[in-house]
Amino acid sequence: MTRLSEARAAALARARAWVTAHDASFARLPDEPADSLPFVKRVAELAVIADVLLRIGDPDGRTLLETCWDRLERGAVIARLAPATPPVATVYVPFWRHGLRNGELETALVASAPAVDERPVRLLITCALRACELTAPWDLDAMLRDSWLGSFPGTWQISSREAYIATHVVLFLAPTELLPAAYRTYLRRAIPAWIALFARAGDLDLVAELVMTAHALGDCVDAAEWQFLFAAQEPDGLMPFRLAWRGQEVPARARFLANYHSTLVTLAACATCSHGT
Repeated sequence: MTRLSEARAAALARARAWVTAHDASFARLPDEPADSLPFVKRVAELAVIADVLLRIGDPDGRTLLETCWDRLERGAVIARLAPATPPVATVYVPFWRHGLRNGELETALVASAPAVDERPVRLLITCALRACELTAPWDLDAMLRDSWLGSFPGTWQISSREAYIATHVVLFLAPTELLPAAYRTYLRRAIPAWIALFARAGDLDLVAELVMTAHALGDCVDAAEWQFLFAAQEPDGLMPFRLAWRGQEVPARARFLANYHSTLVTLAACATCSHGT
């Protein structure tokens, strides 16, 4: 192994240890209702990591995904939320990919989608439904073409919200070959520039998510981006969501809630990289 590969393996091990140690914090807390959106979001983010682990052949991924599915009452929690919160369609994708399915939930997701007015949210729902081979009320090609991403903007013309939308489009569509070639080409060119931009802003969460997305498209990133992440990781494995948070003394629950997503995407970025550099 090269020195960078060794550093990446160590960062992965630390992030995995942190996630394992905080498993109870991902579960529903005694004072949370079963249909709490923050609870569902935590479980959904953990399920994405399980999906990543499964797709690289890690046997721990299956146990983790089934734990998440059980915590969501095998899809019943998502189904109850769907009528009032159609974007929960995005939660279903990692489960569907690996055979954890619920017909009543699928009916609820398809039925609730037309109520959405906001175009970026429509795009994400369309990507999620198509990834699950479900009928979307909007045409995927048209939604992509009419989106911010469809204008193939200059790489400097991006906000954090647009960056998250772009990463989710890739993560939903790339594994099933639903992402058109023109978007793949654009994103492979744009992502390194976006990583540099958000690194300068100290946005570790987006840097890690973009590194993970680059690998979903079959690319790696420069050693400087890896070193930026490695240097920011806390000794216990947590990845702060922003560089300014590194070393901050905050209550344990606040520390978890602010930084669990950035730690999860760092884990995924490290796990998906098989490049030798």
